[in-house]
Amino acid sequence: MVTRRGELRQSRQDSRDRIKLEGIDALYNATLGCIDLLLVSDADDPEVPAPLFAARLMP
Repeated sequence: MVTRRGELRQSRQDSRDRIKLEGIDALYNATLGCIDLLLVSDADDPEVPAPLFAARLMP
């Protein structure tokens, strides 16, 4: 999480070294005044499920 001033407040590293994002969906949440994100990655391996990440950008 990054503040308006660009300060890192929270970070969580995934267990994999790299993640290639294939799709991003952003929706403004008027009730909370934030932006909700969905991020999907493709593992490039048909045997591995694609991970789905969610994030919320708060004001």
